[in-house]
Amino acid sequence: MKSFRIGAVSFLNTLPYVHALRYSADAASFSLLLDHPAAIAQLLTSGQLDAGLVPVTVLAGSSKLHQLAPYGIACDGEVLSVLVCSQVPLEDIRTLLLDYRSRTSAQLVQLLARHYWKLNWTFRQTQEGFEPQISGNTAALLIGDQALRMRCRFPYIYDLGLAWKNFTGLPFVFAAWIGDQTLTPSLGNLLERAFSSVADWARQAAADEQARFDGINITDYLLHCIQYRLNDRHQAGLEHFLALLTEEEIILH
Repeated sequence: MKSFRIGAVSFLNTLPYVHALRYSADAASFSLLLDHPAAIAQLLTSGQLDAGLVPVTVLAGSSKLHQLAPYGIACDGEVLSVLVCSQVPLEDIRTLLLDYRSRTSAQLVQLLARHYWKLNWTFRQTQEGFEPQISGNTAALLIGDQALRMRCRFPYIYDLGLAWKNFTGLPFVFAAWIGDQTLTPSLGNLLERAFSSVADWARQAAADEQARFDGINITDYLLHCIQYRLNDRHQAGLEHFLALLTEEEIILH
């Protein structure tokens, strides 16, 4: 049996997918690699993975990559783990540090700054260990587990999932299961079968991981803020986001 090279994100909100793949009846069909979103995207686009849970921006302008299954990491309002964190109010921010682990979130915050908040920020690329630079009117985009843990340290936090919902009225899809379209339906069917249990794994992950996230209701986060199965409204939000990126020709910093 062919073993597909699969990449997934090493964040709390992707644990349900990791467990679903590892304990699937088809687990022998998957060779699983975990890393942060931007790294998984780079491996996928360079052909080192067959599929991955990757930032949806890899779909922009690509004729080769395709959504393999109607699953991803999405929200319909507050997401809790994709944030602008600041020591000053939104309108006083001058520079925004872009979390180096992100692609979709980095482009989303640029769209929101320009079109929703109507603010002209300077955006700066970062590397590991950038967090001490958050000071005064220099704020940061933080994502994933780090955002969950650090949100309580800042007097001003702005949730990008909620901002997108207020801006467009639509859900937002941060990542999706994407791969070479020639692998559909073979791999797509395997993923759909494995992910049919993702809600159960989300409940298990919430129980297992709560102690690691003091002050955050992980059950609420994984079962209500994060949405795994993508429906027509999620697809509409995704298409709207990609269309805005195309119109604006936003370049990832």
